[in-house]
Amino acid sequence: MIEDLDAAAAQAGEGLKIRLSDPTPIPAIARELKLPGKGLITLIVPGAADHQEVEIALPKRVQVSQQLKSTLSSLSGVVEIETV
Repeated sequence: MIEDLDAAAAQAGEGLKIRLSDPTPIPAIARELKLPGKGLITLIVPGAADHQEVEIALPKRVQVSQQLKSTLSSLSGVVEIETV
């Protein structure tokens, strides 16, 4: 089935890449990701070796809103949030 690109993008929902300075805020982030939706969330945490990062794609899709982005941005240990 061929689908219009704009229609497909609207159905996909926006996701977030959340860059962390360390794993400490992960439990607080998990508590905020409670509303089901279409957005995919990826956490980027520093790896064990210098200059290494680990990307963790969360399996559950959630509703992404400006309020969620603002709440997550305010958590200690969250360095950057990128909308994807």
